[in-house]
Amino acid sequence: MQLHQINIQYDLAEDRLLLRISTRDRQEYRLWLTRRFTALWWPALFEVLGHNETVRQQSGPEAQKAVLEFQHQNALQDADFRQRFEAEALAPAMAPLLVNKVQMRRDGTEHYLLLLSPQEGPGLEVRLPDKIMHALAGLLAEGVKQAGWGIAPPAAAQVEKPAPERKLN
Repeated sequence: MQLHQINIQYDLAEDRLLLRISTRDRQEYRLWLTRRFTALWWPALFEVLGHNETVRQQSGPEAQKAVLEFQHQNALQDADFRQRFEAEALAPAMAPLLVNKVQMRRDGTEHYLLLLSPQEGPGLEVRLPDKIMHALAGLLAEGVKQAGWGIAPPAAAQVEKPAPERKLN
């Protein structure tokens, strides 16, 4: 499967996030994310993102957190979130899944493998590069904000802004 676009939107009627993945061959995969699942997955997503070599090479937890935050912000700055999700003429590849569990792992040095599964039956396996995983985390943050669920972002997603410079006259 060659990824084309990823989108996350809050659906008020379902009170769920809808994760939509489109492929270059115009297939669309739809996955429902509940509040409970999202609250568990979001921190785990950042934990897996912290398993890259650059982060692990840092001397201590604070340095590792800082490098992960830097990588996350860098990836979000490079992502194009303004482009509209092209839903026209997409063929549903399968019925929408209510995601109940996820398995994530590094797949080589620059990719992650995600297996998003329902309670029973087959799930969806997706291979994503580093920057797209960070973009997915950014989309998840925006979806949680739209939903108003009150889920606090994981520590690595909270970029600390420098204190304003104070001057005495």
